[in-house]
Amino acid sequence: MRNLPAVFLLACFALTARADEQTTVIKADAQKCAEAVVRGDYDGIVQYTHPRIVKLMGGKDKMIVVVKKGMEQMQQQGAKFDAASIGEPEAPKKIGAFLTCKVPQHIVIKISGGKLETDSELLAISEDGGKKWTFMDLGPVTKDQFSQIFPELADKIELPAKSPPTFSKE
Repeated sequence: MRNLPAVFLLACFALTARADEQTTVIKADAQKCAEAVVRGDYDGIVQYTHPRIVKLMGGKDKMIVVVKKGMEQMQQQGAKFDAASIGEPEAPKKIGAFLTCKVPQHIVIKISGGKLETDSELLAISEDGGKKWTFMDLGPVTKDQFSQIFPELADKIELPAKSPPTFSKE
């Protein structure tokens, strides 16, 4: 019985270390995803997108066509992803079969005469206990859309407040 506090402290330390390890992996994978968007690496974008979203878009090849077309339209309008950075993820939470956490992101888009900057959140999702993480950008998603894609998470994940991008001149 005397060792009970020590055992409890060791268990807490092990859980904290595991959560820290996971958030490090999540942040690194989220940054790779963000960099794929900035580079226009369509395979990389698909690789880090949750499979349900890829499936809803018609599969990998069709998703690449849609994303490529969207980026080309942006460029025709004088806009281009310039940078993306990832903040500190929250600790992962188990919700049903999923491990999830929100990850802050900051995106910079160059436009004619300046740049647009916006803050949003990615939802990191793992279905294999944290070995592989995929992402969903929560910024443009409505509650109804989220509910259709992830009905089992709909009432358990709070979507971020929508905020307009800020413009600054160059």
